[in-house]
Amino acid sequence: MLVVGGSQGARGLNDLVLSALPLLAQKNWQWLHLTGAADFEKVQAGYAKLGLKSVVKPFLAEMNLALGVATACISRAGASSLAEIATMRLPSVLVPLPTAADNHQFFNAVAFEKTGAARLLDQKNSPPEKVAATIAELMENEALRSQIQSALAPWHAPNAPAEIAENILSALAADSRHPSPALPASETKREVIV
Repeated sequence: MLVVGGSQGARGLNDLVLSALPLLAQKNWQWLHLTGAADFEKVQAGYAKLGLKSVVKPFLAEMNLALGVATACISRAGASSLAEIATMRLPSVLVPLPTAADNHQFFNAVAFEKTGAARLLDQKNSPPEKVAATIAELMENEALRSQIQSALAPWHAPNAPAEIAENILSALAADSRHPSPALPASETKREVIV
């Protein structure tokens, strides 16, 4: 089971997993938990106290390896994390960052959940029993993991960067063919950074 909160870690996600670990202590799983620097010692001590097979690291540059060996993962729901999860077809429990701008991680996670591409847990309102049950179902139900992997396929868009660039260039070309009316002298022009 891979637990990852992004490059800086995620205290709320770390605490959520730690709260559920005692309920999962009898499972014969291997854990790879990427904590971020601030929570490394606390999380490492949590696994050691329960005697769980674990590798706890503050950060891992080789995410392709971590994602490639995991049976499932617990992750935030930022765009980059979801793109990696979709690329690797990794069944996941998504725990959106509650303070993300415009609550975008929540909406990302809901979109994945609605299509069957992930499970969703609310960081603030998920008791340890619910967290443990959700994780256990994902780890122990091979048919469910297979369904989630299939549902992840449409989310994998390897040509997205090229398509976005093409759309931007097309919009710029269309704009240059139809110049906008001159701005009144009282208005200032804004710079556009691309």
